[in-house]
Amino acid sequence: MNAILQSVLIFSLCCPILTPISITAKILAFKSKTEKATQIRVSTFVVGEIEVAPFDLPCGGTYAHAMQAIDSIGEGWRLPSVEEMKLLFENKDKIGGFTVHYYWTSETNGDKATHFGFVLGDITAVPKHHGKRIRLVRTK
Repeated sequence: MNAILQSVLIFSLCCPILTPISITAKILAFKSKTEKATQIRVSTFVVGEIEVAPFDLPCGGTYAHAMQAIDSIGEGWRLPSVEEMKLLFENKDKIGGFTVHYYWTSETNGDKATHFGFVLGDITAVPKHHGKRIRLVRTK
């Protein structure tokens, strides 16, 4: 049902917390906080009508950090909606790389944003200054 998309993406991340310099077998090495990231080449996964990044961004953090990372990556990448996150949760073993933590979704209400738990699949709105994991998607 899920297929690995064979095309290669180039991510150029500008992360306020940590920045990756390389990826080998999904293991990230990090430079200091002030240095820019080099490019990372990765294959993505397709689930339904969305393309899923194969790993969490290393700069998981506040909602503002997520928005900064998305702005620097561009190319249609975004946070998943709650419905898309449910699809990712249903396919988490096939996609791989998810943690037992909470992930930001694209749904917001004032100073709160919805996060999705990858243990029980629970959905809660929390203040945007909380730190959460970031997994990006884009429409195929």
